[in-house]
Amino acid sequence: MGAARGFRVFEATGVELERGFPFGVVRQLYEPVLPGLDPAEREALAQGAAALFDAAAPDGGDVDLSFQVLHGLYWLVAEMAQRDLLLIAIDDAQWADYPSLRHLLYLCRRLEGLAVIVMIAERTGEEAPTS
Repeated sequence: MGAARGFRVFEATGVELERGFPFGVVRQLYEPVLPGLDPAEREALAQGAAALFDAAAPDGGDVDLSFQVLHGLYWLVAEMAQRDLLLIAIDDAQWADYPSLRHLLYLCRRLEGLAVIVMIAERTGEEAPTS
């Protein structure tokens, strides 16, 4: 329905057996779209995100890459939202991996002004494992 209304649709489903794979849901969301981009568009998206990943700590010490990864993924979505309306749909979120959930939280807190809708569905009546 989203595609019929002009949205570029990103979709993923949490899977219990894949919950231990970091960024599994994120990969489901974005990997299928990247091959369909023309080379110039792909390069432009990758260039901005790559700059974030290559950043060094101001004092020359170690860098906590988790923020850079989260912000790089946000930047990727924000750039794609400049080109298209985006619909990000996640089903069975109770089985999503922690890094992907962290990305979604980071993204959702920064959606103001972006042409992005995020829909997350979680099945009730089941308890997600604690590990």
